[in-house]
Amino acid sequence: MLVDGGGRTLYLFTADGKNTNSMNCDAACLKLWPPLEGEPKAGGGVDAGLIGTTVGGSRAQATYAGHPLYYYAGDQAAGDVGGQGIDGIWHVLDARGSAIKTAAPAASSTPGSGDGGYGY
Repeated sequence: MLVDGGGRTLYLFTADGKNTNSMNCDAACLKLWPPLEGEPKAGGGVDAGLIGTTVGGSRAQATYAGHPLYYYAGDQAAGDVGGQGIDGIWHVLDARGSAIKTAAPAASSTPGSGDGGYGY
């Protein structure tokens, strides 16, 4: 599953749609689901060609396979997956950029590193 440079789990919001690079999480939503902002770097096990950004606020929001990426505020440490499956619309992603809709898997991608500390 995709994680940031510190090993924190990243999620997609199904309301954003697939490969639209648009963000549908409003201000109230963003309090619980903060975006991964900045220019991401690829870590091991992911396709660097699927990494991108979209404008979701004052800074660029990282995307993977066209999905804007979010954290779950309830996750407190690397490897936490408390947001997985919430309301049937929040899911972790696999290395292909597809939502994993089963129980949360163990992190399988190596967090990347780089300026800003972002990676997959």
